[in-house]
Amino acid sequence: MLLLVFEAGAGRYGLDVRDVLEVAAFPGCREVPRTPPYVLGLVNYRGEATPVVDVSALLTGGPAGALLSTRLVFVRSRCGERQRAVGLVVERAVETVSCDEREMKPAPLSIAGGPRFRGAVAAGGGLIHCISAEGLLPEELRAMLFAAGEAG
Repeated sequence: MLLLVFEAGAGRYGLDVRDVLEVAAFPGCREVPRTPPYVLGLVNYRGEATPVVDVSALLTGGPAGALLSTRLVFVRSRCGERQRAVGLVVERAVETVSCDEREMKPAPLSIAGGPRFRGAVAAGGGLIHCISAEGLLPEELRAMLFAAGEAG
């Protein structure tokens, strides 16, 4: 399995690249009122208004830094048979790591309302928490994302 590695706070995280649609510079986005603090707003991605989530704010409570290595990672989020793109602002997304899924250790904790980690792998001298787009996004946000498509 190939992981796109990024950081949030003191943690290192890896997204399965099979969920990644594109990695781009983060030019900013248009704010949307009354959204959770981790939702930065909307960007135009391939002609669609696409929500943008600050992963650092989501995981640690503090915003992502404006670093040269801060990226906007577009991922595929699924709900049943439906899917849509979501932008994730992540810090230090400059490397990929290849790992054997059989070496992944089960997630040691399950936090109610928190992200659902697939597990963890030892790589690059440290631990990488493996997470999918679905496991990262809170149910509150997933409900907003997929209910919006039904309002049409």
